[in-house]
Amino acid sequence: VLKRYGYPGVLFLYTDFIGWRVAREKAGKKLSKGEQALSLEEIGKMRDLLDLQSHTKSHFNLAKKAGKLGPKAFQELLKVELGEPRERIREWFEKEADWLAYPFGVYDPEVLKAAGEQGYHLALTVNPGPNDRTVPLLRLKRDLLLYPSRRAAFQALFTTKVLHLSSSFPGDGEVVDKDRPTFEAVLEDEVVPRSVRWSLGNKPLKTTYDPVTRTARHGTTAPLHKGGHMLTLKAKGKDGQERETTWYFRVEPGKKEGKK
Repeated sequence: VLKRYGYPGVLFLYTDFIGWRVAREKAGKKLSKGEQALSLEEIGKMRDLLDLQSHTKSHFNLAKKAGKLGPKAFQELLKVELGEPRERIREWFEKEADWLAYPFGVYDPEVLKAAGEQGYHLALTVNPGPNDRTVPLLRLKRDLLLYPSRRAAFQALFTTKVLHLSSSFPGDGEVVDKDRPTFEAVLEDEVVPRSVRWSLGNKPLKTTYDPVTRTARHGTTAPLHKGGHMLTLKAKGKDGQERETTWYFRVEPGKKEGKK
């Protein structure tokens, strides 16, 4: 279908999975059900349609690994998880992989810094929403199309624009140490005040908006569970344009990166 209609595409490889098959085949061993990765030959046949890029070495949830390892050990893990896929893709396919898809969409300031140091120029989250030139290249949005998808929702992906913020709390990828943070964002775009609305995951939140300071707030009342959360802020511009931005943060009691 991609070839018939001329669609571009990217195949993000987590190289341990492919490596298991390569090792099994070299040893003449039968593949188990859990080792049915694409072969190097199969991937090679798709190279004229799909760009080959990195999905890390082991597809670890990096947030969970960070919680179990000390700072030095976690930095060493990041070097391997981000660096080895580039080596394997270069070895197997003579291709320089400098794009990354974060496993489970998990990232934080340490992961972002390591991705840049390992030579990645572009990285994709699983935060939905539009992209434009203001979105950082290591935190690009990506919409998941699940079956079934309504036509109107699919069409909206191409008409919604970025809602630009000058600041926000929690910040994108930030770790906060409180389970009842006050969400706050300052909007750059001129919007219809009553249209400003927060949501946490798929849950709408009570929103206050000050049109003078262009500040949107929500004070959480119920405690948030430890781990990752996704915030979305939407508004209609005074020009009638629907705008939104989505970002990821984590609640980790005891860490001091955030305060509100």
